[in-house]
Amino acid sequence: MPIIDPYRTWLTLAERLKTEPNPLHRRQLEQIIKHMKGEAAGDIDEILTTVSPTASYVSYDAVGGPRIYQGHEEIRQFYNQMFAAVSVNLEFFVERLVVDDYCVVTEGANKSAMKGSVLTAMGIEADPDAFYLTEGRTLVVWPFDRDLMILGEYIYQGFGTAPADAARRKLLAEEIGTYEQAV
Repeated sequence: MPIIDPYRTWLTLAERLKTEPNPLHRRQLEQIIKHMKGEAAGDIDEILTTVSPTASYVSYDAVGGPRIYQGHEEIRQFYNQMFAAVSVNLEFFVERLVVDDYCVVTEGANKSAMKGSVLTAMGIEADPDAFYLTEGRTLVVWPFDRDLMILGEYIYQGFGTAPADAARRKLLAEEIGTYEQAV
């Protein structure tokens, strides 16, 4: 059984969708599920079909201030940077979900497989061809426009695995679930 299961990323939203009576909220959940599946497949073009061309991604995980990506080209750059550092097969298990007419909020535990080459570039001893387990917590605010396109992701990272600690947990290939296994 995989330690990282991409299916868990949209599981909570899919469960809520089964009982959500509000058509607006249903459409928002469907849009985020499509978005999350695009992320799990590593398909940036699919992701961008859910995101407004005027969207902003703001990541509040950097020392010295947030990192901001505006518009499709910069958001594409965000995903290229992310996929260069970790496997596309990641897990964001949403434990708390809030849906209103203007945005959705997701919060929960995340797991990803960091590339060993990223660790070695940091000066940490690791196999550059291997993947290493990182875990943390994330809260994402997903605002929507009137056309039900995602206006961005406002990403708040909680605690996370220190890179030196990640280097201690090398993942086997079978421990990393894939999008194909998840759908």
